[in-house]
Amino acid sequence: MMETELQLRSRQLLGFSRNLRRVDQLLSKRNGEDFNVFRVLNIRRYETRTHTPMLRELLDPQGSHGQGTAFLKLFLQQCGIQEFDAETATVKEEYHIGQISDATGGRIDLFLRDNVGAYRIGIENKIDALEQVNQIQRYQQFLKQGVLLYLTLDGAKPTSYDPSVHEKVEVKSISYKNHIASWLEACRCHAATSPLVRETISQYLHLVRELTHQTENNTMSQALAEAALRDQEELNAFFALCDARKEVVKRIIEKLETQIDQIAADLGVARLARLNNFGEKFCGFSFATPALAENNLTIRFEFGGADGGGFYYGFKLKDLTQPAPKSSELQELFDQSFGISSKRENWWVAWAYWHEYQSWNPQTLAKIYFEEGFIQELKAKLEIFLKVASTIYPNPTE
Repeated sequence: MMETELQLRSRQLLGFSRNLRRVDQLLSKRNGEDFNVFRVLNIRRYETRTHTPMLRELLDPQGSHGQGTAFLKLFLQQCGIQEFDAETATVKEEYHIGQISDATGGRIDLFLRDNVGAYRIGIENKIDALEQVNQIQRYQQFLKQGVLLYLTLDGAKPTSYDPSVHEKVEVKSISYKNHIASWLEACRCHAATSPLVRETISQYLHLVRELTHQTENNTMSQALAEAALRDQEELNAFFALCDARKEVVKRIIEKLETQIDQIAADLGVARLARLNNFGEKFCGFSFATPALAENNLTIRFEFGGADGGGFYYGFKLKDLTQPAPKSSELQELFDQSFGISSKRENWWVAWAYWHEYQSWNPQTLAKIYFEEGFIQELKAKLEIFLKVASTIYPNPTE
């Protein structure tokens, strides 16, 4: 069957893109862009160990950057905050506001206040972490007057926000993709004469752009745009390729689903949820055994963010209103077996990020589709899950 003109143009454009990517990779190596201390240390997506401390240091007028209030003022300008006095500001990290109850308590990731008025700023930093029960209302009650900035990769809105809780506390969604990236650009320009500060900000900006699927060097994008805009047929071919993205991802997930089904069959476990809604927040896949079902639990692999971000795994409750027996013993053995320190909150008895596959970006999807590593590791993890479960819950009721 002969190729249509559109198919031929699309294939040629794919070839052009492939060559551009090779050139871009060579340029990145030559310029040292592939070296990033956050990637080397494998701490790219940690809220509490990476992002919150980095933001606090830059926002703090007393920070070691030596730029005084400059970075804070740029941040306030970026977020449209005028009521706050940067000159007398203090910045606290993981600020404890009391024991958690339905309406109060918790820890605010970043808390800013000044010595001029009652206006306060809270920043809730969410890379992949789940929003806790009534978390936004609890922080509103503490702030009393000011703004709570809900910071996510893409500017998602909090699910527990109720504007009637405290009218004097505005809740504003901001994003790493737009607000933080633009702010870091401004900070980097300001620190032009301070090489160590400037380059540290550059590394962090590169990390932010990586996490939000942006590129530091847009040479490839510019060249591809020029090629697509050469004539009408090239542009039609480019749009056809863009339209095919959903179909490509769909086929990758379909292949993966078949492989997961085979794992479930090999290990004798049931599938309870599938990846039909891949790309949506909190989508994922689950497994169950009779013993786990009897004890109100499933084995769950889930994305905390949209577009395949924040992939984690753990034992999850089937019914939030019912406890899981021996949950402490289960979490302890879970940690020992996986060699990690898990978290417990809301629906989860024990959960942890799968760091190697925490972001299912295009590169990760390609790796999952063409290599066997992920599916082998998934089977190995599921075997550990089953061993842990059978140790804690050995005899389900007939």
